[in-house]
Amino acid sequence: MKKATKVLVTTVAVVGITAASFSLVAARGGWSGCDGPYGMGRAGEYGEMSRGFGGERGMHKRGFGMDPAARLERMESRMAERIDYMKYKLKITAEQEPAWTALTESLKQKMANKAEHFAAMRDGGFTIQDKVKLMREGSADLKSLADGIDNLYAQLTPEQQKIADGLGPMFGRRGR
Repeated sequence: MKKATKVLVTTVAVVGITAASFSLVAARGGWSGCDGPYGMGRAGEYGEMSRGFGGERGMHKRGFGMDPAARLERMESRMAERIDYMKYKLKITAEQEPAWTALTESLKQKMANKAEHFAAMRDGGFTIQDKVKLMREGSADLKSLADGIDNLYAQLTPEQQKIADGLGPMFGRRGR
């Protein structure tokens, strides 16, 4: 094959593939398989990727597509497991129980407030002032949680403190 023929065949192939791609994009109504550019979908939604590989509930049955009630239930279940695990590992005594209970109640309150905040933000209609208010409430929740941790930690024996130090992030993913 002559060089000019090779260039012509390559050019026709590239133009054909490009035309097919554009017609596919036009037929689908968007640039990606995620219902919008860069997977963000239309109007800020997560789009098709929220349904992901696992069907309607998202990737691996726990993705962005999971309905809010199921996600909240899963978060509460994981938190309860983590609390039980930490209590078992720390071997909380009867004298330490009031501080432990105060800490877990503070954590549960933080979780409940966070769930309310997510629901309110999801429903929309938020102003900047509403967001600032939520930040302040979240900050107060974190202060309460930190005070509870300090109170419990002060009551732990040195052996328990060493165990607590090795448990990693306190309650939750990456310490959140």
